Amino acid sequence: YAYYAMILLLPLFLTASKERGGFAWPEPQALLFFGAYMGLVQLSMFFGGVLTDRWLGSRPALVGGTLLMMAGHLAMALPYLLPHWVDAFSAQAVTASLTRADLPSGQWLDQAVLENALTAAGTEPAALEAAVFTHRAVTISFYAALGLLVVGNGLFKPTVTVLLGRLNYPSDGQRDAAYTQLYMGRNLGIALAGVVAGSIGDAYGWHLGFTTGAIGMAIALGILLRRWRGFFRPLLERSDPDAAAPSPVRSPPEAPTFAVVLLLATLFYTVAYDQSSGLGQLFAEAKIDRHWWSFQIPVPWLLALNPVVIVLLTPWFAKALNDERSWLARMNSFERYAVGFLFSAFSAACYWHAANLAAEQGQPSWLWIALAVCLLTIGELFIAPIGESTITKIVPAAWRTVAMGTWFAFSGIGSWLSGVVGAQAASVGDAQVFGAVMLGALAAAALMLLLGRAAPRFAL
Repeated sequence: YAYYAMILLLPLFLTASKERGGFAWPEPQALLFFGAYMGLVQLSMFFGGVLTDRWLGSRPALVGGTLLMMAGHLAMALPYLLPHWVDAFSAQAVTASLTRADLPSGQWLDQAVLENALTAAGTEPAALEAAVFTHRAVTISFYAALGLLVVGNGLFKPTVTVLLGRLNYPSDGQRDAAYTQLYMGRNLGIALAGVVAGSIGDAYGWHLGFTTGAIGMAIALGILLRRWRGFFRPLLERSDPDAAAPSPVRSPPEAPTFAVVLLLATLFYTVAYDQSSGLGQLFAEAKIDRHWWSFQIPVPWLLALNPVVIVLLTPWFAKALNDERSWLARMNSFERYAVGFLFSAFSAACYWHAANLAAEQGQPSWLWIALAVCLLTIGELFIAPIGESTITKIVPAAWRTVAMGTWFAFSGIGSWLSGVVGAQAASVGDAQVFGAVMLGALAAAALMLLLGRAAPRFAL
């Protein structure tokens, strides 16, 4: 919940006007920053995996990661709270001065630039020093909050993923099904994030939306500590290679080649997938008619369709993976990636068509965005949980957390590139970016299908 609350709210928060409590960043700059943040979050999971495997162990990593993320979400409220605190203690109208000033929040600006912008906005000389100090404090608190979230995610997420992989599974299909069910659990959190954090952030202020992430992590910490002895600790004991029979690991000679291809495919898939939460969100906010009768649908609600579809389809997907007679179970990993890329292309085609309609006729219906999210989600089921499961199959137990960290690091590079690609919309147009993503996903689908058919020995 907390991780995806941040993903859903951050692009909207960065581009929202200061009157609405946002930072008033230009859209290209916000997309580049969002992509860089997502990339750092994913990249941190590699280093978190190394720390967990070699020094910390699972429980300290989980508890430490949870506490850091909780602190990070609480700190995300400081950019809103600090100016009001300064107003209260200094009797200066700092909040109003910063809102009127023609400068973005959350950026480290030159002293002269700050003073000139604040003076031009009518800030009294007596309040100028307090306003400059507050702008600096807001910027520092913002980046400190993001730093806490990056490190916390790096410790928490790969450890949770690997814990599931340490169980013994009678078949690869059951392992794939277990990871698909883990994915369903994650997406229940996304659904809650879209509805709860999205609604609260949109209606009552971004700082309250971010704070709900801290509440979610506090609940997670309580569950972790309460259930450690009864569930998590036995899980680790059963998975200890020295204490019991380890889960089978299949590492054929082709495994390194297969893993490299899979990581590169994941990188390019993330470039296409993250357009939905980056450029797609900002496009829906500004250029889509989101009215359903008299109610305006918050943008995070549209993205919350993603977990709804996953929750609905996961039982069927997991059952099909467990049934060796099903067409899904008989597909190799490259073929599943091909299907995932194909649905990603269909999703980008919906965004592309909506962008063309927006340019020609005004605001198109929100149904185009809903359809795009649903198609993207179907493709996601063929890639994300299957890739995670496969990595734990072919990597020795002692290196699985590091391997999962590497997996997330490649996803992080894809997230950063996604921001770079999305930022081009300001110069070439939304439709051109979505069209390029569509063509790239179609080409990737064809390549993965060719690899799956031509080199089946590499496709585990």
